[in-house]
Amino acid sequence: MVVEETHKAGLKVVAHATTPEGIRNAVMAGVDSIEHGHAADKAALQLMKTKGTYLVPTISVVDAAMATRFGGSTNSPKALAFLDTLKHAMSMAQEIGVKIANGSDAADAASHGRNAVELEAMTQRGFSSIEAIRAATISTADLIGWSDKVGALESGHVCRFDCRGGRSDRRY
Repeated sequence: MVVEETHKAGLKVVAHATTPEGIRNAVMAGVDSIEHGHAADKAALQLMKTKGTYLVPTISVVDAAMATRFGGSTNSPKALAFLDTLKHAMSMAQEIGVKIANGSDAADAASHGRNAVELEAMTQRGFSSIEAIRAATISTADLIGWSDKVGALESGHVCRFDCRGGRSDRRY
């Protein structure tokens, strides 16, 4: 009901979900994307593919958490098990053909505007450079409903950039 009403208002709905059950519940409710999805199983990912639900893996959040939680070390058995689960879920998502977009899930002011870190994290976890770039451009534009405005270097699209604190919007 909440998802339907939000969609009627022309807005998107995302769910922060990591477990297969949480992912399935959110997808069946009609959310537009799953943020995290780190422990997704094959059934949850296949459901996402069927429903056209995006995965926004926020892998850079894992790296930041590892630095804090494990003192930068990923050699503990618990850390290694989690990283293996994450890599497996991302690999399955790619194989199944789940749509993947970029997002950083910035938790503090210092993390905002650092979405490029997510591209690095994606390539360190098995995504090719072009897959990470597509996730951050074309796929994210599609997810937020702005494919006609941003996400590609095409005529009519807006290029936004920040240079020394200034913002410029240019239409090409």
